[in-house]
Amino acid sequence: MGKDVEMTDLEIEADEGPDTNQTAEDRDEDRKERRKEDEKKIRDTDAFTLAMQELKDKQAKEADDVDYQGPSLAKMIVDFLLMRKKKQKPVWRVNRRSEIESWVHRMRQVFPLLPCGENWWYRRKCNKKVKYVGARDQMVRMRDGMGVCSWPDPPWGGGESYYGMWREDQPNMHGLFRWFDGDMYMGEWVEGKMQGYGIYTYSSRGKHPNDRYEGGYFQSQRQGSGIYFYAGPNGGVYMGEWLRGRMHGHGLMVYPDGEYYLGNWKSDLKEGKGIYIWGRNAGEVAGDKYEGNFRDGFAHGAGRTVFSDGGWHKGRYVRGKMQGNGMMQTAEGWEYIGFWRDDELHGEAVCYYVYGATESQKTVQTYDNGELVSERLFESEKDWADLEAVGRAERVSADREADEAVAEVRKSAVYTKRAKQSSTMAREAAEEARFFVKASIERKEYLLAWCGMKHVIFPPD
Repeated sequence: MGKDVEMTDLEIEADEGPDTNQTAEDRDEDRKERRKEDEKKIRDTDAFTLAMQELKDKQAKEADDVDYQGPSLAKMIVDFLLMRKKKQKPVWRVNRRSEIESWVHRMRQVFPLLPCGENWWYRRKCNKKVKYVGARDQMVRMRDGMGVCSWPDPPWGGGESYYGMWREDQPNMHGLFRWFDGDMYMGEWVEGKMQGYGIYTYSSRGKHPNDRYEGGYFQSQRQGSGIYFYAGPNGGVYMGEWLRGRMHGHGLMVYPDGEYYLGNWKSDLKEGKGIYIWGRNAGEVAGDKYEGNFRDGFAHGAGRTVFSDGGWHKGRYVRGKMQGNGMMQTAEGWEYIGFWRDDELHGEAVCYYVYGATESQKTVQTYDNGELVSERLFESEKDWADLEAVGRAERVSADREADEAVAEVRKSAVYTKRAKQSSTMAREAAEEARFFVKASIERKEYLLAWCGMKHVIFPPD
């Protein structure tokens, strides 16, 4: 057995992680105490503050990863003099592709004169068959209990690895699954599917570099509620509901500059009613707030925008732009009732000064894509029915839809807090998975020790 199964450097884990001698009862008690504290914090904190705290934690973690330059020279000298063993990265920190590439690079440095290319060295290091070390069912010899399995590397297989609990040849209960390029899931499993709560971390090589999700799963898809962290300095945080792997239901998306959306989602897009506030980096619209209807990710339908300078627009929107009849009031006190096209007044619009205006002071201005073309006096009989009444009706409709959006946002705030609770449970599930990962690695080392004879001479209790 010792010759058939290769021990990788990754599996010599550092002295960090859960204590494998701790009983399940003790771990449950620790989790219950932590959960009580977390639930109190969630109860006492509003949804936006929770989201901003998650965002700050994400940024702090990313900054630590960037700033860390390895141990200092003094520490390396002390470690050398005291013959301290160098800590190895835990298994969930290194992916199989990086492991092979590092090994190939070392071999080419050690043997620079050999006429061997990277492909030749790659084939020397690759797994070409399934390798499993761990417990089995004694009757049918299926993987059952605690164990470590590695699948063949490309092109012979996918290069995946699993550390944790098994049942009838499938990952079950808690464990860690890592893909060849570095994607990694740590959490709960049911019959070979990610199901329950867990944490999924994307590698730097895939379509979602270094993103992370903490929350619920069903049939290996994000479902229920959870938190998704977008990587990078401008990456935001989504807290809310999920369906079949997509943002769906109620949720909050917040960005580092304070920009956020709180409301309804459908298939990863803003859909339904919600509130959107533009952040500090949004240029001219920074600080503006839209309340109303959304479709396909854009403000669409009746709604109102409150501008950062105190002005407002109430009316119709199409794909994020003012489009249709409505009313606008500027911060200076001028009010316009008319038709908008692509965010600009177009056609005839009633214009007057709000503070102390009388009917005789109203004018009708004609615009061509925001450019004033002409102006005339307001005619009560004609212009009230054709222009002002229509615009005021749209204002009433927009206010009603915006008020409904505000009410809907209160529901979304509740689901945002649930997402935080799901994230807490996902971290607990990941911690339990780490316990079984560490125990599985220790068991593998034990089964392979002394060329596979140690467990025969000294069988476990």
